[in-house]
Amino acid sequence: MAVITTADWLRYIESLGPSDDRDSLRMRIESAGADPQHAAWLLSVYRQRRIAHTVASVGIGFAIVGAALSAYQWWLALSGALNAPEIAETIIPAALLAIGAVIMVIGSGIELSPPLDFADRAIPAELTPPPRQVGYSIRASAARRMAAGVFCMMLAPLAMSVTDVRNRVWLRDHGVETTGRVTGTYTRKGSKGSIHYYYRYEFDGGTGVQSVARKQFEQTRVGDTVPVTYLPSRPQINRATTKARLHRWTFDDPVLAVAMFYLLLIVPLVALLAGHGHARQRTLAERGVATMAEVTRARQQVIEYRYGDQTGRYMFGRRRLRERPAVGQPLVILYDPDKPKRSAPLGAIGDFELG
Repeated sequence: MAVITTADWLRYIESLGPSDDRDSLRMRIESAGADPQHAAWLLSVYRQRRIAHTVASVGIGFAIVGAALSAYQWWLALSGALNAPEIAETIIPAALLAIGAVIMVIGSGIELSPPLDFADRAIPAELTPPPRQVGYSIRASAARRMAAGVFCMMLAPLAMSVTDVRNRVWLRDHGVETTGRVTGTYTRKGSKGSIHYYYRYEFDGGTGVQSVARKQFEQTRVGDTVPVTYLPSRPQINRATTKARLHRWTFDDPVLAVAMFYLLLIVPLVALLAGHGHARQRTLAERGVATMAEVTRARQQVIEYRYGDQTGRYMFGRRRLRERPAVGQPLVILYDPDKPKRSAPLGAIGDFELG
């Protein structure tokens, strides 16, 4: 079996089966063609990824429990059940989702960002000319866990919005309409200089606060009358609106609105960008022409390199990485023959196996 990229080596080490004997594993890696220093480096990357995978699996467990609890609470809220949760009861599912998401993102992030492999100082003889047959590496599953972690992170604010949805359903089904009176107005500063607008009101059963748009805020005066819907058994649950408007779902809760914004816009956008980067790496893995490049500049977490394309023109590339190779160090890269400016170091082709 040809081993070319780090993904190939990790697949090979994985095929050897689980073992706690580090020396035995290193010897078998060396017998496959790696020099002692490279074998030790590969083994450390493999161990790091095993630990990261275990950590991510723990995060998945937290997230599953949190998602199940939150789904049950949402079902209670949307069905208008009398035992639908109070705000304090939503903290545990939200916390489990958030903790699980953070653990998944950290663990998967470690799996997805191994150190760049500088072992190849010449184009490997095992690297076949394009087009190549490539296989997915174990990083593909890590990428899916990363996406799941980001998704769960967006679900955590939604878990905290269950009580607001419960109140809306209760008011829609059992609320009584009355007329209230505005008793005051105020504003609050939000993030990045934003301003939120509110007015206070009172009615026969109690008091409440309503969030409004700026235009409505400017038109509201103390003493104005407003429609109020409240629960006779729990008048503290009320809204300055009619029952008819409660049948039309809107995202009055800022937390719910932000969460839906992320779920419907930000998460798909991140997935689209990630998919685009994945497709570009696959193009290089399948069709990339191998050539030697030279490191021309090494800064913190960024290297720049120069290489020649098939016409002899010099091209320049940049890559973010944790290592800082020496200026002038040779580097094996793959570049797209149709778009020679697109390139990546061979050691950075981590999503696909070339061997």
